[in-house]
Amino acid sequence: MGRWHNMAPRLLKLASPERNSSEPCSPIQLAQHKPHMKKLSKIALLVTSMAALYTGSAFAAPFTAGDLLVSFRATGGQGGDQTYTLNLGNAALSYRDATSNFTVSNIGLDLTSTFGANWATRSDIFWGISGVQNNASPVPVAPPAVNGDPTRTLYVSQDQTTLNTQSDTPTVASSTIQGSAATNMVSFQNAFAAATASLNNANGAVIPTSASNDYAQFQTGSSSFGSTFGYNGIEGSAALGVVSTALDLYRILNSTRTGTYEGTFTIDALGNVAFRTTAAPEAPAVPEPVSTGILTSCAFLGLVSLGRRKKNLIAA
Repeated sequence: MGRWHNMAPRLLKLASPERNSSEPCSPIQLAQHKPHMKKLSKIALLVTSMAALYTGSAFAAPFTAGDLLVSFRATGGQGGDQTYTLNLGNAALSYRDATSNFTVSNIGLDLTSTFGANWATRSDIFWGISGVQNNASPVPVAPPAVNGDPTRTLYVSQDQTTLNTQSDTPTVASSTIQGSAATNMVSFQNAFAAATASLNNANGAVIPTSASNDYAQFQTGSSSFGSTFGYNGIEGSAALGVVSTALDLYRILNSTRTGTYEGTFTIDALGNVAFRTTAAPEAPAVPEPVSTGILTSCAFLGLVSLGRRKKNLIAA
């Protein structure tokens, strides 16, 4: 940004005829410099305009109802006064019926600038995942389901207390509490949608904890968005940092208020957020015994063939 602003005055200076300020400019000199001055003036104007566009390029974080959000907060130290949230995409379309594992996004630069270079191993950083399509009441008449999700369908995370082992299924105590949690989530979603998108990742945003309806305001350590979800809210943390944790994603219908497992999110030390369809990583493929036998047979036949060739050469 500064480079564009610094270039404009230099170009404008170049547009002026090089002469001693005490010497008057003759008509011939002015005529000689006029085309040069016009060209450089246009360039300087263009650079100034580009600088103005660059400085005004801030835009809101992208969000559509039904999107899933992952948020990070620190209870102290660097970043203790702000949270970082990333839009993961539509909960129903991207994750509910997923059949394969994939990397979602890299947020390493944002987490480093927000929480410091040691963000991955800090024990005071928590992360959680939440999503809801809407908070409309199902009575007297429920609004139509969206992408197969009835109103007040919640998507929440649960920390794996034993890594690579599925967490306990979350529950919501009552329809009233589910409605309250949905309303709180919508308020947080609106706060995210109004935030300025990160320059490092257009789907993320850093939000001060003092901002109205920031994520951190809905986390108490024992509940999230007004519900314990049967345990201690939706967040995960570990003594060795968030990279030593995994968050299971659950879908909770207002009619049952009991979660169904949809997959698991992890984050590595580089900031790669990944999703898999199983609670534990899939084991590497092991060759079938038949395949191993075939490979052994092929190797044996190759050695026999090589021996015959050597024998023929000696006989010749």
